[in-house]
Amino acid sequence: MPHYICHGECHGVSPTPGVCQTEACSKKAQALDECVCADGTHRTGEKCGHCGKSTVGYKCEMCGAEDHSKDLGHPCGIDHLKLKCSNCNQPESKCVC
Repeated sequence: MPHYICHGECHGVSPTPGVCQTEACSKKAQALDECVCADGTHRTGEKCGHCGKSTVGYKCEMCGAEDHSKDLGHPCGIDHLKLKCSNCNQPESKCVC
């Protein structure tokens, strides 16, 4: 089922099209992107910032913990959770492809 997501810091999700309404988000007032993922990861179509290959979930660049989504309570801090390259399994900041 289609849903709409924000790719800014808030990672907002809406059942209807619209714009990000989160005050502290860098994508505030920008259009939400349509997502059709069935597993709730919202990783459909995202590419590694280093090699350009597809990504899947997140990986902490400090401790190596992996997760399907950005865990706001991660002990190393949310800034250390980066998109994970599906090719080398590293956070995009440490991608070796």
